[in-house]
Amino acid sequence: MKLKVIDLIILFSAISNVIISLLFLSGIDKIVFCSIGILFIISVVSTGTLRTNIIKRQKNKDYISDLPYEDNRIYQLQLLNEKDKPIAFWEMYGHTSHVIGVDVGENLVTVNLLNTTYASMIDIEHAVLNYTGGKWYVEDTGTKNGTSVVKSDGKKYKLTVAKPCLLEKGDIIYIGLTKLKVC
Repeated sequence: MKLKVIDLIILFSAISNVIISLLFLSGIDKIVFCSIGILFIISVVSTGTLRTNIIKRQKNKDYISDLPYEDNRIYQLQLLNEKDKPIAFWEMYGHTSHVIGVDVGENLVTVNLLNTTYASMIDIEHAVLNYTGGKWYVEDTGTKNGTSVVKSDGKKYKLTVAKPCLLEKGDIIYIGLTKLKVC
């Protein structure tokens, strides 16, 4: 309500500016003040419309899905603690693959879980994340403790060797007993 009153005051001032300029000024002054007034009118009308659209979208709970960009893109992998709180993260955006495991200095692990609680259950190169066709996939590399994914339906799927699993935002990857959230 307060914003509408302010918009109306500015709009009234801008219209008054244009009318006074047309009636009482001449030459370059008339052009300058009319232009300023017209710019204010355009500004108030456009920002008021924009603000109204934003407020309408915020009142609608599904407004995010209406936005023109895709919000399901995966940007990050988060290491979760026992209370499912993130304690470490790895950026996914701009990468095409990640090797998940424990880095002993001779391998190319990019998601190093060496200092996690269940590191003893994680193989050196435990799983691989690959980005292809605009989507991320996880694949187990034949480990003894396995890799699983909990999907949005709440079901836990155990991965088999050489069978990639499509990842979606919100999925939880279990590397042994260590949890990684796809964000």
